[in-house]
Amino acid sequence: MKNKLEIILVLLMLTLSLSAVYSVDGTNLANVMSDKLKFTNDSSHMNMTDGKLVLENVTFNIPDGFKEDKKSTQLDFYSDDPSLEGIRGSRCVFNNGDDHITYMVGYSLTSDSLLSQVDLLEESEGIHKTIANKDGIFSEENGEYAFLYKTENGYVQLLSNKEDLISHAII
Repeated sequence: MKNKLEIILVLLMLTLSLSAVYSVDGTNLANVMSDKLKFTNDSSHMNMTDGKLVLENVTFNIPDGFKEDKKSTQLDFYSDDPSLEGIRGSRCVFNNGDDHITYMVGYSLTSDSLLSQVDLLEESEGIHKTIANKDGIFSEENGEYAFLYKTENGYVQLLSNKEDLISHAII
């Protein structure tokens, strides 16, 4: 049970670090996870063409006018922490003026990783909701919207300051 709670805490902290990039007071909590997560920033984990983003083999729409925030994009995260063994992922951030959307894909390399064993949709707080034919957990806090849904071997999380950007992003 301790390991299960630890992974939920790590993913929650990663979520906080993603949304903190856009906090009003400029606080960036991305460093909170620096002791748990490392990034290779290997560009093979992301591809953009014709208004589409492919991140860790998941395809998304990029809203018109949005540009990648290369300072906030982090590709191929991993951890040396044994409790997080086999968990990988990436995030990309896009901006258009004051509007933003963050795409995050986390997945498991092995069937015995904690990410494979925990159902984050059951463990997460929020509203069970279907957006663009994806069943997941939707939440809103302080003007930030988040939607988490399951993929074949992991999860996608989308964060934005506008709810409609989330539904537009999902293919």
